Amino acid sequence: MTELIATSFISLPEALLADASPDGPIVVLLKSLVNLLHAAFDVVSATFFFLLPYLGLICWVGYWLLAVNWTKLYELLFKKGAIVSFGLLIALWLVVWCTVSPPADGYHDWFGFKVGNVVGKLVYVVGLVSLAFICGSIQLSGAVNRFIDFSGELEAEALLASGGHDHGHGGHGHDDHGHGHDDAGHGQHAPAVAHH
Repeated sequence: MTELIATSFISLPEALLADASPDGPIVVLLKSLVNLLHAAFDVVSATFFFLLPYLGLICWVGYWLLAVNWTKLYELLFKKGAIVSFGLLIALWLVVWCTVSPPADGYHDWFGFKVGNVVGKLVYVVGLVSLAFICGSIQLSGAVNRFIDFSGELEAEALLASGGHDHGHGGHGHDDHGHGHDDAGHGQHAPAVAHH
């Protein structure tokens, strides 16, 4: 039995080489594989060159979808009042972008409409901010939870919240190495000195 298996493996390459005529099945198979690799390369390169102009937008979506902790940002913006600062930051972004990069003709041409520089950039900025908030909504819905992990950030916050403002004390407190604090004087007022 082992002789039969050994002779079949030895005779297999000989059988393949025997059919290596220009129209044989091995040559046709190899030509087909080469054509398949060329076609796969053409698909990858065409996709790359199609997506290349949108690379900045793809990075923008990836950043706001996967790198920003929207649970904390939502709390900061809407519960702690940072939305006003965020609005001012967007206005600053608009002014700087209008100043630095005006359109070549002085206006934006959108589907036959001629829009001025400020209005055109405002639409771009509002669109990008809206896209960021849509990414936040997707993240808060839990749709991308398998791709994100902010547990390291939570551990760092827990360390800070527990009074871990360790600035070189090696885990011990202020009072045991002489910062000039007097335990007897904590929370007490010094007696008033009468001046005559």
